[in-house]
Amino acid sequence: MSINFGLSRITNILSALRDPHKNFRVFHVAGTNGKGSICAYLASILTKASYTTGRFTSPHLLYPRDSITIDGKAVSQKLFDDAYGLVKSVSSRIDQGSATNFELLTATAFEIFSRRKVDVAVIEVGMGGTHDATNVDYKRKGVGATIISHIAIDHQAYLGEKLTDIAKHKAGIMRHRVPCVLDGTNEPKVLKVLKATATDPSSLAYTTVELANGARRTQQYLYTVKFGRIRLGGGPLHGIFQIRNQALAIKALDVCARKFPRVNVKAIRQGIANVKWPGRLQILPSSLFTGDEQRQQNVILDGAHNVVAGRVAMRYLRQLKRQYPDQPVTWIVALSGDRDPDQLFKLWFKENDRVIAVPFKPVEMMPWVKPMDLDVLLESAAKLVGRERVIGMSGNILDVIANACNDNPDSALVVVIGSLYLVGDVLRGLVESGRMKLDDLM
Repeated sequence: MSINFGLSRITNILSALRDPHKNFRVFHVAGTNGKGSICAYLASILTKASYTTGRFTSPHLLYPRDSITIDGKAVSQKLFDDAYGLVKSVSSRIDQGSATNFELLTATAFEIFSRRKVDVAVIEVGMGGTHDATNVDYKRKGVGATIISHIAIDHQAYLGEKLTDIAKHKAGIMRHRVPCVLDGTNEPKVLKVLKATATDPSSLAYTTVELANGARRTQQYLYTVKFGRIRLGGGPLHGIFQIRNQALAIKALDVCARKFPRVNVKAIRQGIANVKWPGRLQILPSSLFTGDEQRQQNVILDGAHNVVAGRVAMRYLRQLKRQYPDQPVTWIVALSGDRDPDQLFKLWFKENDRVIAVPFKPVEMMPWVKPMDLDVLLESAAKLVGRERVIGMSGNILDVIANACNDNPDSALVVVIGSLYLVGDVLRGLVESGRMKLDDLM
């Protein structure tokens, strides 16, 4: 079942389940880029502050169950299957099974968090905000804060062609008398829409973090009421934009500090230092794919799939490439069928680079998601690097990466990019082949 906005189905399912979503506090996060990282920071900090913390993000990376975590660990397959089976049974009984896959997954997350008696859940909006299945009526005073990250053009078929239209959808998660933390680096017209939509503008808290240019990861500071001056930067997640994501997470904790008194500077530092958010500018050694410990290349995994995220990824990759100025990059790329390859490829590919176009596998519980045809990818890439430097491949993605490393020893960087579904295929393959463990990722 595909995307079908509306809150009546999810509300009816949750009511039949006795409203599991009203048994814990919530942070609700919307936006186009960065919201997943913000959720990861929030959940990690709250866990380090000794709160039992659930996190629900989408789409899943390896398996549907990894979209639901408790204290940083994906829930067990048994628990997921039991809760999902109950939710699906309820849906079949009350609405003839008309609920979407995302509504079923959202209800499953709430049911699991209720069963495991989490103190707080960090919930990422699936798409938009106003009519998203996560935008339900949580318990009175149950939402600690809402957060709206950077907003960009994406999912136009569902949210509208204009940035202001998309902003209106995102603004739908704002709640009366609940503080909303906004990314102050959004365009002025976006901030205008968000502020105009707010039911209580006095509760808005802006965090404006100016990002410095340059090769070095810049450390900046956020001034807070409860925690004082917090130095931003550092941690295992790559990219200068993570400073902004950290600031939004910390500010959200600051504006509702009374509800979470155990959060302190130590928990913030430990949470940032131990955060995990795989598949976003993730660096892996080539030996994981080739088995050759003597010759090392960097394999970069990134799920960037829109123009803004593509620019952010390229900014970080340019910093890495300065170490190897004369070496081409080998790109392994897949896109979903609704993307514009010309827009993205002109951000990434340079004249002497090599490009391998691949499909991603069918996405579990998301059958409507399809990869772009290889011929379309090849034609677009060839415009930039030449036909002789472009190839299409299918089959085992781990073998594709191994061959890319072995066949292109002069490429210090092998970049897998364009789709989280492709990145998920890579990480799933590594886990299922025993080269990595799921608990080490999540």
